[in-house]
Amino acid sequence: MRFSLATAVGLAVLVGSAAAVDVNPLPAPQQIIWGSSGPIAVSQKLSLSLPGASGANKKIVEAAFARASKTITDLRWTPAAVERPIPTFEAFPTASDSSAPVERRAPGGGRVTKAVVKIADYSADLQQGVDESYTLIVKQGSDTLEIVAKTVWGALASFTTWQQLVIEHNDGLIVEQPVRIVDKPIYPWRGIMLDTGRNFLSVKKLREQIDALALSKLNVLHWHLDDTQSWPIQLKTFPQMTKDAYSKREQYSHKDVADLLGYARARGVRLIPEVDMPGHSASGWRQIDPEIVTCDNSWWSNDDWPKHTAVQPNPGQLDIANPATYPAVQKVYKELSSIFTDNIFHVGGDELMTNCFNFSSHVNSWFAQDASRTYADLAQHWLDNALPIFNNKTNTGGKPRQLVMWEDVVLSPDMPGKVVPKDIILQSWNSNANIKTLTSQGYKVIASNNEFLYLGMCESLECRVKH
Repeated sequence: MRFSLATAVGLAVLVGSAAAVDVNPLPAPQQIIWGSSGPIAVSQKLSLSLPGASGANKKIVEAAFARASKTITDLRWTPAAVERPIPTFEAFPTASDSSAPVERRAPGGGRVTKAVVKIADYSADLQQGVDESYTLIVKQGSDTLEIVAKTVWGALASFTTWQQLVIEHNDGLIVEQPVRIVDKPIYPWRGIMLDTGRNFLSVKKLREQIDALALSKLNVLHWHLDDTQSWPIQLKTFPQMTKDAYSKREQYSHKDVADLLGYARARGVRLIPEVDMPGHSASGWRQIDPEIVTCDNSWWSNDDWPKHTAVQPNPGQLDIANPATYPAVQKVYKELSSIFTDNIFHVGGDELMTNCFNFSSHVNSWFAQDASRTYADLAQHWLDNALPIFNNKTNTGGKPRQLVMWEDVVLSPDMPGKVVPKDIILQSWNSNANIKTLTSQGYKVIASNNEFLYLGMCESLECRVKH
């Protein structure tokens, strides 16, 4: 499930009569009402008023508005390719094309020189379900951009919309018509997943991704930190784990993480970490203790798919029957929980390969102790021992932590019948039908279907197996 993407855009509802405009804010606002009285000039530098502003989040609002304003004045955008209705034509030879460019009058309906942003709650944290709604109004004859938002995070979304509304015309900046926008996201989780275990990305490139998310009003960067191929994040508890980074250059320090968290928060983006366990786990973990990893020295497919130990090279899984595995998991999770600030942590759970466990003496011994045991029982053994670690507040700095796991923990055909608590959010990547299956069982679901939203996926089955 690499490079998953789960995103939603608002439903556009056009109300009232309006003149044609070139701009097309995206994602489409829930409601946008254009006037028809003509363009309104916009000053190159608006004064900003924040009635009732308080707390640390005030600086976030000020900085975000300054970024949007700078982009508007530096870019001086003129729509070049605009969305138009499908044209209709009169009988030949006098065709009429409704896609003709908009002819703009000179601004004559006031000049926007200031922005007044009213935020009801400056203290609301950037967490799952925070209110991101806003209303944006530019009135004919008014000198004020009016923004009303429940929280700072809705205000940041409104600045992105404002940035899309202001265009250049005759060497000046305008909004094409008076406008009122009422908007909020349909879904609270809208984001992309980036895999830096298989494909290292520099901090600079991660910042670029965060910028792109913010400009698209996406609010989650799901950071798949590691995989069997590499362990790039430095830990004080086990500094030897980065021996399995691709290189000394391709690592992330605590400072790198803190800087990215601050950069993302300033743009309304949540940084949610994933450590994929117990599958996709070899690099890093084997540096703690090679005995807590199984099958990492196997041939991943044996040139015989029924004997495969992974869906791609290189193989490796945590040995979930080895008691030494769980103290290592506890220490790694505790340290990462201390540096990531979101209330959600993704703990993986996908693509457990039963053949991989055949290489473990601990697993073989565990099965020998009770002939009735199955691989589903083995997976349940992982859940029964790992979930108390993940849910223990001493491992999360005393803060509540909600877990995300891949849908495989419930739906894997190799390991059916496991008991997975309903308070775990499940990320679905295999089939749209699975979403209904999981929600009907009472789970909350993140939709990231590999047929539609999987940017690193090939079309053929062979390519899927190899990648």
